[in-house]
Amino acid sequence: MTELVIILPTPPSYHQCQGKSRKGGYKTAKYKNWIKNASLAFYLEKKQNISFKNPVEISLFVNGGNSLSDIDNYVKQFPDLLVTLGILKGDNKKYVQSINERWDVTGALERGTTLLCVSEL
Repeated sequence: MTELVIILPTPPSYHQCQGKSRKGGYKTAKYKNWIKNASLAFYLEKKQNISFKNPVEISLFVNGGNSLSDIDNYVKQFPDLLVTLGILKGDNKKYVQSINERWDVTGALERGTTLLCVSEL
């Protein structure tokens, strides 16, 4: 069974990731920069070649944002990143069966980071 555990920068809030124009939605510069930095973390940790053949469960432990932020504003970006990197084939229910999210209330993570755990089911 394959498992992935990595600490990544916490993404911008979902609302800061998507821009709107007359031609439709687009990824903001802030979001593109996060994708670049998170991808670099996978490369530095030598985890860019991991892939999952079976459905997965994703767990997130977030230390980022202010205390008034909604934790669900930091969720969607992670499955999208895993698809972009080719770690997951998709992020629909065929590939991702659950996503668990928690604030890191212990202070174990540095501010602005998120522990991402992906487990094959």
